[in-house]
Amino acid sequence: PVVGFGGRLEAETGEQYVTDVSRGYALFLANCARCHGDTGQGGIGPALNDQAKLYNVLTEQGLAGNGHLNPDYVRSVLTEGGRVVCGDANSVMPAWLQPKGPLNYREVEDIIKFITASKDTKFVYQPSHVEPPATIPPPVDVEGWRDPNYSPPPDATPACWRAPSATAAPGTPAPVTSPGTVANPRVIEIQASDQLQWVDPATGSPLTQISVVAGETIEFHVINQTQIGHNFHIGSASDLSAAPEHSDLPGVDTFIGDTLTFSYTFDNVPDQPQFACTVLGHYQSMHGDFVVQAAP
Repeated sequence: PVVGFGGRLEAETGEQYVTDVSRGYALFLANCARCHGDTGQGGIGPALNDQAKLYNVLTEQGLAGNGHLNPDYVRSVLTEGGRVVCGDANSVMPAWLQPKGPLNYREVEDIIKFITASKDTKFVYQPSHVEPPATIPPPVDVEGWRDPNYSPPPDATPACWRAPSATAAPGTPAPVTSPGTVANPRVIEIQASDQLQWVDPATGSPLTQISVVAGETIEFHVINQTQIGHNFHIGSASDLSAAPEHSDLPGVDTFIGDTLTFSYTFDNVPDQPQFACTVLGHYQSMHGDFVVQAAP
């Protein structure tokens, strides 16, 4: 009976662990994937499925190891935000644990269990609900990222990661020869890239400045064919840099895989007028200036 009870207890403990990991996966998709990728491949934020970072994160007893993404380190980042990563005080990653963030202690622990789970941990995932008009997708098989058989090269240490930034020097925007009107707006196309930049869809060049004439009306065609949600808003530099993702500023809300249009008349131009994506972590590399020119 003692052996049987122990076997049942061990099995129940294992089942509970998989349940915790699967909950962590759902929380990761809802809160972390937009910056770190659905599979932890990275993007706005660093990759989390890097085997060098996942090596030795847990001991054989399941305690925090000395690996880079060990539970103690991940918990500190989720508690205090990205400022604890490489000592970067300007990190765009917020704190996630209450009261500084939206997640409670159990939710944070489940996310940590998922990030540190090995490939031996397998489960079936299906979201319980989706936003209309989407339909609930079929269930998918999921496994942890960490390869328990991985061995890093001698003396290998993961380097500190830095967020992508717009490196192209802004050029002088072309003058406006035919300002748009309400009846006949001037059309400007702007496209989001996989490198988290706004680009000119005709040339693929980074778009960091747009010339406008005070009083003219422009019809913006905002293109996003990436797998990352982006929005497009207009306002002052101070308003945009502090704006939440879902903002009341003029523009279009977050979307994926489409082209959205909206018209804007530059009759009350704010100080330091800009265009930007205000999704968390995107403003740094996805904002540009409107250069107000005199009417031709």
